[in-house]
Amino acid sequence: MDQGGLIRALDRSRLGGAVIGSGDDGYERLRRVWNGVFDRRPAAIVRPVSVPDVQRVIAVAGEAGSLLAVRCGGHSFPGFSTCDGGIVLDLSPMDRVVIDPVAGTAEVGGGALLGDLDRAASPYGLVMPAGVVSHTGAAGLTLGGGMGWLSRRLGLTIDSLLAAEVCLADGHVVRVSEAEEPELFWGLRGGGGNFGVVTRFEFRLHELGPVLVGSWIYPAAQAGGVLARYAEAATRASRQLSTAFTATADGIRVTAMWSGEPVWDDPADDTRCLTWGRGTAAQLSALSMSGNYVNEQSDTGGDVTLNAYGTQKYARLAALKAHYDPENLFRLNQNLTPTPRQDAART
Repeated sequence: MDQGGLIRALDRSRLGGAVIGSGDDGYERLRRVWNGVFDRRPAAIVRPVSVPDVQRVIAVAGEAGSLLAVRCGGHSFPGFSTCDGGIVLDLSPMDRVVIDPVAGTAEVGGGALLGDLDRAASPYGLVMPAGVVSHTGAAGLTLGGGMGWLSRRLGLTIDSLLAAEVCLADGHVVRVSEAEEPELFWGLRGGGGNFGVVTRFEFRLHELGPVLVGSWIYPAAQAGGVLARYAEAATRASRQLSTAFTATADGIRVTAMWSGEPVWDDPADDTRCLTWGRGTAAQLSALSMSGNYVNEQSDTGGDVTLNAYGTQKYARLAALKAHYDPENLFRLNQNLTPTPRQDAART
């Protein structure tokens, strides 16, 4: 279907949200994504305002055989948030965030940014472990894992995900959680946008506590010694301390953030606390990471996706993909090849 036909098909679907073509006001602004390397021109940018809108766009894309890029914050490193000649489903109007301070949970729309969530939760002293840039989309970050300043203390973003509402390729909307569609819930937590469009997330929130931040700059000539001492300190550090460094030709910047309480006031606690700290540090130093992190892959194709998940998890994800998206409609991501597996029956 040509671009004009795609626009007409979207218009006929009676969307509540806007359909923006190349000749419309706002197109040039809305087609841009965070990574300026990807200067693409979609046939249409659709800005849904409801779940039925999302269902209609998925239906049009499937019937037309069109590329479908799903976008929230537009921060995809490899440019999956946009496409040439296809449809960009821009979820940003669906950015509602509702905090339940008593239950300690957040309901987050599929178009919300991390800054939206922080602004809603911070008055209650609550936080969700997330990324480091406020205009990152909560959806894309979550579906790829979600790693940031609080991850050492509170885990990845997906560790705080309680449930999600997903629009599937066949038009159905399902709620997924540990108790509902558990296999799909497993796949969403790190499997990226392969299985559908998530229109709503439910997260567990955490008390933040006091925060201390420090930053130090060292000349490049001292880089070797600085990084050696940095590595030694990092292996002993509490999970309440997160650190990072940036190396340039001019020097090394080390940044540290501490959240929560690990001093103690009673000398009688010295032995217990020190023993715990030393034991934990020993366990952490014995661990190493294999593979790679799906949200920080700049390359695509080849073994990139396989290396992110490993052979066993990739096979499980590919079977899940074959069940929920056998035609690979949702392919603008670190893509899984739909591969049926006999023991991957839907539960």
